[in-house]
Amino acid sequence: DHSMINLDEPEHQAQRNLVARRFSPRAVRSHEDHVRDIVTGLLDAVQARGECEVVEEIASRLPAMMSNWPVRNCAMRVDVSDTSRISIDS
Repeated sequence: DHSMINLDEPEHQAQRNLVARRFSPRAVRSHEDHVRDIVTGLLDAVQARGECEVVEEIASRLPAMMSNWPVRNCAMRVDVSDTSRISIDS
């Protein structure tokens, strides 16, 4: 696994420096409405059933849907209209 969390220094710090500005309190606040819209959509999708598997149906999908956040002068866009196709393999 090559995720940042499993890297040792100095590789961990180098990767962390790449994303740190996107997760500052100011940056996170600036995306609050976007995050709220995504979470509301995920909750609306399961509300009619009255129950859901939170990790599978909400928490694991949210990071992929957040990929629409702008990165510097560009933005990656992902079609998340069908959230049933977003999953995390364990």
